[in-house]
Amino acid sequence: MCLQRLQTKAQRFDTYNCLHNMHLSYINFRRVLTDIPLKMKKILFILTAVFFFGLVFSQENKVLESQIVKQWMDYSKGFEYKDYERIASHFTYPAIFNNSTPIIVKDKKMMIEAYKSVRENVQKDYKYSLIDKWKLINITNEFLILDAHYSRYNADYKQILSGRGLYFYRKVNGNWFLKEVTTLSQNKL
Repeated sequence: MCLQRLQTKAQRFDTYNCLHNMHLSYINFRRVLTDIPLKMKKILFILTAVFFFGLVFSQENKVLESQIVKQWMDYSKGFEYKDYERIASHFTYPAIFNNSTPIIVKDKKMMIEAYKSVRENVQKDYKYSLIDKWKLINITNEFLILDAHYSRYNADYKQILSGRGLYFYRKVNGNWFLKEVTTLSQNKL
């Protein structure tokens, strides 16, 4: 019983010391703040606000980047499976399809025909595509570009082509849609 009372007193003393030290730290912090000139306080506040705003903006940009890359991957799956409806659903119209010769695609039906032509003339042993690396370029809140480097593979999982394209996305009613696809390079391996 006596030992328990001693431990209890020791615990109370430790708690008291901890609270007392926290109070002293708070008093010292207030003293330091009081000694800082008003201009310096404003500068510290602005720097802190900019830092936190940067963190929030960075997080929002990562979410958008992830969303756009997932959309590109779904678009790519449509190409892989010859699912032209799926491909066409990623676009807003009119759209621009820019391979060797730019084509203005007026509607979904015309887009399906354009992709059928491209898909039917792709390498005979083509199986699927993967995005290797990308860069998201924010132009405005309503317009961005995905600069994508991709590879095409055959059924043996061997790379048969590497390419780069610019995928122009436009925000329509809160959703992102492709507005233009421009092929920059394609290198057969």
